[in-house]
Order: sequence, then structure tokens, then C-alpha cells
Amino acid sequence: MEGEQGDNSIIHFTIQVKNRPHLARIMRAVRHIPDVIRIVRERSTDKR
Repeated sequence: MEGEQGDNSIIHFTIQVKNRPHLARIMRAVRHIPDVIRIVRERSTDKR
């Protein structure tokens, strides 16, 4: 069936990190979770 995603889910979440190495460690840890297929960093355009 077109548009059907099966057993996959998409989850968007926001985290606060100290610096880029901290973010890299978190992303590496999430990538090592067996059920994770892909992780992407989306940069915010919000200029606070």
C-alpha cells in the first residue's frame, strides 16, 4: 500500500548539548542502538 511505513517510526527530538564534541558523543551512542536506522542533525534557523 502506498505511503505505508510498516513497523518504522520517525521521532524528532531536541536536545541541549555543551559543545560539538558532546553532540558527537550523543549521536554516536544513538547510532549504536540496534533498531536505529538513521540519525540526522537538523540545524535550527532560530537566532536566539
